[in-house]
Amino acid sequence: MSSNSLQWLSLVAIIWLQSVSGTNTNFPAYSPELKKLLSLSQVELNNLAFASDAGKLFGFFSGIAALYLPLWLVLLIGSALGLVGYGLQYLFITHQISSLSYAHIFSLTVLAGNSICWINTVCYVVIIQNFPSDRQVSVGTNH
Repeated sequence: MSSNSLQWLSLVAIIWLQSVSGTNTNFPAYSPELKKLLSLSQVELNNLAFASDAGKLFGFFSGIAALYLPLWLVLLIGSALGLVGYGLQYLFITHQISSLSYAHIFSLTVLAGNSICWINTVCYVVIIQNFPSDRQVSVGTNH
């Protein structure tokens, strides 16, 4: 396979990866169920929505990790964070575990929100490496 084909294949793979990870759209999908199960007020639910976004504030850790770790490991860490963060909440919503408090859910939501940073870091690094002359376009800057 030619180098040019591999570049474009990596772009397609990254688009798929970001599409299936879906972590930016997950919280709104299951938040009504959390509200009902935990008998949350709207303010408490809003705080959980903030927690999902606040997880992204720690995205610099994924950037630092990408400097020192192989990209497959950075992707694995992001996947694990998402699996734990969203997975435990899923188990709670489906009544397979029943002992999660609001503080637990808040922490899991921060963790889940942070997972997309790790995945996006890998995506950006791969695209920048594969399209060096178009790196500004690939990361959304147009200087």
